[in-house]
Amino acid sequence: YARMHLCYVFNDYSRGNENIIEPKELKEAPRSIELMSMLYLRAALLIEMVRMNVKRRIHLREVRRIIAKFDQLSKGSPHNLTDRYYLLMAEMSSLNGNDDEAYRNFVVAISVTKKERNLLMHALAQERC
Repeated sequence: YARMHLCYVFNDYSRGNENIIEPKELKEAPRSIELMSMLYLRAALLIEMVRMNVKRRIHLREVRRIIAKFDQLSKGSPHNLTDRYYLLMAEMSSLNGNDDEAYRNFVVAISVTKKERNLLMHALAQERC
């Protein structure tokens, strides 16, 4: 998990691909916030793999599935998951070339992380914006 996180934070996506945690390791329905963080990082790294045209279709399908899971779960646990949902939506908007929508999603993610006092995600959201 730590290696996957560091690869994402330091934009080392080629190594990130080597360190991605596989879905079977995450379990199908993660419950703890640590597992949700791993799922978020997996999706974020997969988005970067799509940017590099690595298994584009397969990765996009999985990212969409993860975003749908975050959308569903953020309704039940907005304090923990809404920021990650908006960060993934921003990355997807950016990937699709919709910079205005990406910016709006980053701004929402930044404001949510600030409100929730989640300093790590707040810094990450500002960095990615």
